[in-house]
Amino acid sequence: MVTNAQAAHPENGTSTWWPSKYGPDDQAGALNEITPGKVLEAIRLVRQGRVYDLAHVLDQDIPAFPGRTFRQYLTTNYHQINRRQPDAGPAGLGTNSVNWIEDHGTNRLGIDTLPQVVTRGLLLDVAASRGGERLKPGDVITVADAEAALAAAGLDVRPGDAVFFHTGWGELWGNDNERYASGEPGPGTALGEWLAERRVALTGDYVYRYDPAAGRLSVVADGFDKPNGLAFSPDERTLYITDSGANQEPGSYHVQRPHHIVASDVRDGSHLGAGRLFAVTTPGFPDGIKVDRAGRVYASSLSGVQVFSPAGDPVGLIRVPGAVNFTFGGPAGEVLFITTDTAIWAAVFNPAAGAGQRHDQEPGRW
Repeated sequence: MVTNAQAAHPENGTSTWWPSKYGPDDQAGALNEITPGKVLEAIRLVRQGRVYDLAHVLDQDIPAFPGRTFRQYLTTNYHQINRRQPDAGPAGLGTNSVNWIEDHGTNRLGIDTLPQVVTRGLLLDVAASRGGERLKPGDVITVADAEAALAAAGLDVRPGDAVFFHTGWGELWGNDNERYASGEPGPGTALGEWLAERRVALTGDYVYRYDPAAGRLSVVADGFDKPNGLAFSPDERTLYITDSGANQEPGSYHVQRPHHIVASDVRDGSHLGAGRLFAVTTPGFPDGIKVDRAGRVYASSLSGVQVFSPAGDPVGLIRVPGAVNFTFGGPAGEVLFITTDTAIWAAVFNPAAGAGQRHDQEPGRW
């Protein structure tokens, strides 16, 4: 199934955050807000000189999501790692000229480029402001929660601040590991935007679940760079989530950022287990995602619609460069309608074999 359709080029332009407002060579982002004056402001707040360690010691007994364990290895594998994309031109990939890959790894955005962090810190006790000791798994921390906690403490958020939220969930670490791994509360997207507007170095992307009966919105997954498409397996026991973090600004492809599909088990109909890597899309990053009756997973990408088996193995490609989104249609669900920036294409499957079995024909412009 081949087509000569050309992918439409997105309009030139940048988002509101790229290029960096701190300069074209910036690698620190909002940490630039921690100026010498900000450090002096923080130092003046010190009264007792006590140091609190906010980290956890990692060992084989830490909380682990079902099917996961924590072990440490020291390995070396030089073969075919950190190889530069073969189709990258002299300027690199994307409008950001991502040409950072060398034999030793990346030559930009390393931890060594970040400044020392000494700044004013705020601890917002959201659990207390809601009248309890601990939030519930999936609870979303809102802007109103943050403002209430700030008002209770007589604080305000300033550029360069480090803002932490007390949810009570951390107390379960080492005390009730099973419950700790069953879910977690956390900041919602609106709060992330609110923090970013105030130029603090905290933000997050999450996957939410909305319960229309209860009118409740809850966080069910975090740890994503840019969660995008969602699709359930036919038995609704698995949720597939695309992470298109490699695409940050129009036309860009940051090869070092996520461009894959994550699969999570659905637990009790309302929570997700730990995500596991299902498949990596290449070239490009995944956008739309669908699952057919046989459990095959379809994801749109730069080259078209990539098809994976239920085990995550690539089994086919519907070549429509510039595919954005798609859906099954037709009387028996035998037609896959695919949108690009300039057209809608229709790929007709073999109804006898079920959706996903392709005819030996090109998709037609609808």
